Amino acid sequence: MINKPQNTLIIGPGALGLGLAALFSAEKPASIMGPAQKSPLHKFIFAQAGSELLTESKDLEVPVTWIEPTSKDLSQFDYIWITTPAYRVEEALEKLRDSKISAKLILIASNGLGHFEKAKAILGSRAAVCRALVEVGFKIEPESPSLNRVIITGRPKVTLAGDQELSEEMDSLCKRLKNENWLADVSFNPLEAEWKKVIFNIFVNPICALLGCPNGEVLKSALPVALAAAEEAKLVAQTVGIDVSSLTKESLIHKVSFSSSNICSTLAQLRQNKKTELDYITGKVIEIGKTVGISTPVVAALHSLVKAREDLSKI
Repeated sequence: MINKPQNTLIIGPGALGLGLAALFSAEKPASIMGPAQKSPLHKFIFAQAGSELLTESKDLEVPVTWIEPTSKDLSQFDYIWITTPAYRVEEALEKLRDSKISAKLILIASNGLGHFEKAKAILGSRAAVCRALVEVGFKIEPESPSLNRVIITGRPKVTLAGDQELSEEMDSLCKRLKNENWLADVSFNPLEAEWKKVIFNIFVNPICALLGCPNGEVLKSALPVALAAAEEAKLVAQTVGIDVSSLTKESLIHKVSFSSSNICSTLAQLRQNKKTELDYITGKVIEIGKTVGISTPVVAALHSLVKAREDLSKI
């Protein structure tokens, strides 16, 4: 039944994971898997800024349940979302492989290429896997040792991308999300959906990370470089048989307009002195480009500059 509350587990208590927990809480509080010593909170403040979900911005206290990473019985959860950084997705998948699960869907929301194929390889027929490509801004602002403020900017949008046999489950989840005022759709081409998200990330993330600016700034003096990087990534995608013709210059600019005030994940990671996900975004495109004989000099230059910045932040 569409109105029956569902049990949701989120693996990865970062800004994306906590933000999704807040959004899902309208139906039923979500559970989050994370080490208590790193995340000792049991509730956090969810502040919606510039969102269409509420008529005005306000703070909401949202209770969450914390699940220890050592837990092996996860059979009570209907939906399991992986929201870890890209470089920890495989670890999360192996955790699920070694646990008792009966979820309707395993949803991988992390950035980057290759996660869908990796999930199918690790989980096999044990789980129904789809990509959940989320478009909304999340930012954590600590308020106290036991309380965080999670700021959401923009109306949440998601594309659920999986195999055709998952159509009923993906449609059902889409209806649930739309009931909570999400923008949601379904794709039966997960690789294409993954590539489209990565190309948009390439258009925005490296330049905004280097300039230290919100997404909208990419539409100013850096626009020619951003477009050149996106075109290189599109050529690689098309060479490996992915149709990304819908990602025109106009569509990329239009997409940025919906997140112009957001801080991209790469810049947020650099500001927190954390490892970025670029190896799974620009790095994967460079790697695949080499295997198919497509040169990606602009993407490679941006990748090198951001990785150098990342290395400097560790000194």
